[in-house]
Formats: sequence, C-alpha cells, structure tokens
Amino acid sequence: MNNLRLALTVGFLSLISPVLAGTGLELQPGPSPSEENKNSTEIFNYETVYTGNSDFQNYRGKFGDGDSLYNDFSFAHRFLITGNWYLRVGVEYERFDFGGTDNGLPDHLQTIHALLAYEYIVHDHAGAGVELDPGIYFEPRRRFPEAGARLQPE
Repeated sequence: MNNLRLALTVGFLSLISPVLAGTGLELQPGPSPSEENKNSTEIFNYETVYTGNSDFQNYRGKFGDGDSLYNDFSFAHRFLITGNWYLRVGVEYERFDFGGTDNGLPDHLQTIHALLAYEYIVHDHAGAGVELDPGIYFEPRRRFPEAGARLQPE
C-alpha cells in the first residue's frame, strides 16, 4: 500500500512539475557595439627590448660586442573619416642605448616624431594605409675638450 501511494505521489508531482516551475529563463542577446565605437580611437603603446652581450657586425665581420636597450613610447588618436577609413595623429619617442666595447656605435640614439597615418581599419587593425613620421632624429652631444686646451696630468 505504501509503495502504491509513493508511486502515485511521484507520478502526480512529475505531471504537475512544469506548471509549478513557472516560465523558463529567456536568453537575451548581448548589446552589439555601435558603429562609431567598433574600432579603438585612443592608442597607447610602450615597448622595451633588452639584448645582452651581443656581437655587432658589419659586412666585413665582427667589430665589437655589447648590450643594447630599446624603449618606444607612442600615443595616437584615430579620427573617423568615412566608413572604415581613419586619420591617425599622434606622437612617438624612441631611444636606443648601446654599451660594451668601443664598437663604433654611439652611446645613445633618440627620436621624437609625429605620427600621421591614413588607414583602413578592420577589426581594430590596419588593413592598409600610408604613414609619415616627421620629426627629429639625434644623438646627444658628446663633450670633448676645446680646441687648443692642454690636458693636465693628475
């Protein structure tokens, strides 16, 4: 008798469980990005590379060894022109530092220049474009004794 009651109770609850459960969870689609914000407009980039104890070579062979350090910092803004075409305007600073033996390389090379680019952007990456980097490229001035100055022994 108890088995019959248990079987009837389980059967009854299984029949009315969809009624007691209520409405199911409806999945909502996520918001799609708006057309004007689908590509990044502010671009910041920093890169550094260190190379330890390398050989410096030219076409005749090795002419020294040493360490090198490269730093690059850039910031740019993209302006939407039409469709996927953007104008990118920004500034970039690069510096190369060389150390080690007297290998003919300067101690430092630097540049600060503007970034001007006309690009076709697809999924936040440039598919095609033209870039100009006008700016100054320089080596910091070295200090040498003045002409005619006598070196004093210590």
